[in-house]
Amino acid sequence: MLEVGGIVQRYESWVERQVREAIERGEFDNLPGAGKPIPGLNGREEENWWIKSKLEHENIRGLLPASLALRKEVEELPAMLATEHDEQAVREID
Repeated sequence: MLEVGGIVQRYESWVERQVREAIERGEFDNLPGAGKPIPGLNGREEENWWIKSKLEHENIRGLLPASLALRKEVEELPAMLATEHDEQAVREID
């Protein structure tokens, strides 16, 4: 708010003016997803919700320190080997 000569006027920034004018032109009418919940809002009570969301969105897996990643790989190796029936396929497993 801005008071000029005893009259209180609302100050409108450039950004606020752009948004107001876009609303007046109807540019925000009938947008996809209007009236629907914003995806990803559930679970935000959790401290690192945004990290988990980004990892899921980017389909990133296996972010472990090298020692833990190696330990996990060793634990999963017997199950991987059990599915193979060919010696060459077993040798090609990295």
